[in-house]
Amino acid sequence: MKHYLGPGRPLTTLDTWDGVTAAAEGGLLEENQWCELKEQLGPRGKGPNTELAKDLSSLSVHGGVLIFGVRDKTYEVVGCDTDGMRDRISQVAATKASPPLVPIISDVIEGPEGRNLLVVSVPPSPLAPHMVDERYYGRSADGKRVLADPEVRTLILARDQRTHGFVERLGALAQNDPIDQMVEGSPTGHGHAFFLAEPCSPVPSEPIERDGLVSILVNLENGRRGGTLLLRGCTYAGNDPDGVGLRTGYDKVRQEYEHREARISVHEDFTVTAASGGATRVFEDRSGNSQLVALTGTMVQFSAQFLEALREISTTRGYQGQWQVGVHLTQLRGATATEDIFSGRPPQFPRESSTHHLVIQPTAWEGPQTEIEEATVKLLAKYMRGLGRDGWSYNQLLQRA
Repeated sequence: MKHYLGPGRPLTTLDTWDGVTAAAEGGLLEENQWCELKEQLGPRGKGPNTELAKDLSSLSVHGGVLIFGVRDKTYEVVGCDTDGMRDRISQVAATKASPPLVPIISDVIEGPEGRNLLVVSVPPSPLAPHMVDERYYGRSADGKRVLADPEVRTLILARDQRTHGFVERLGALAQNDPIDQMVEGSPTGHGHAFFLAEPCSPVPSEPIERDGLVSILVNLENGRRGGTLLLRGCTYAGNDPDGVGLRTGYDKVRQEYEHREARISVHEDFTVTAASGGATRVFEDRSGNSQLVALTGTMVQFSAQFLEALREISTTRGYQGQWQVGVHLTQLRGATATEDIFSGRPPQFPRESSTHHLVIQPTAWEGPQTEIEEATVKLLAKYMRGLGRDGWSYNQLLQRA
């Protein structure tokens, strides 16, 4: 993982003793708003733990790196005793900061004579500012400091505006539906799904290029065990004026293939949008009557691919922060799950659309596939609840076409 150490400084890998030493000798570790150095953590106790919580909280406003084992005045890499530090830092972040923080603690970097290094990344928090001992903390070029009341109010107001604006932007994606441009005879009455992901702070990286996005999509693990390609099939240029866009093909497809169509875009500000034609589909039952069916398996697969792609984008661009992620599904009223069509009185979705959003931190996922599956179920919770699928596991839902 590459780390952002401040404006004008390159994204830097800090996963070896030599790498940290080279960064220090190159002047990249000079303490500033994004970088804090500690020769050691200090003894257990209220005082050192409180100072650690203040450091973590201060870095959470804009994101940053806390490095143990480097002297803060001379930038000399000396190492320290790292036994028990990972657990202690996690506990302090969870109990001393309010709201709790979830820093990314790298593996210990082994050094000479048992003196090691530990790099702790603190992603920008969508819940910032965070409080320690009844005070809010932020940073300046000189290190951590107590935030003044006007600064706190500004940060909280910006946080609220991001949340409300996100829901509006998510719902607006359906007004310019890209799937309609990819299917003959549109609009067909089939339901589509629209996904939006916005980083909770600026991504310190160059915009992604088309080939880089194609490489991420074709190598997605989710969806390899059969089924339609969905996002994995997005290899054709989508000509998005706001960034890089990809789609599943150039030519329009017949309505019966609408559920396979997909599109994804990564904008210059790293907003990620995606659309799928597979939320609902009209089938004819044995009597020739039309029935609107929810393609739950397609939606689960597509959602998992979207979250996996988001994690890969975060990793390749060096962004360790959180994302606000949401899904908006249309044409749902009266839809029933496929296997319920012939059950007599199947549950039918009671609303025209469904919208749900959550905050995730993909680079902090220690078991990526498990956490992708858990996040997928959470993201589609309202959709599944409206179909009588509340409490179903990822695998149960994935098996339903």
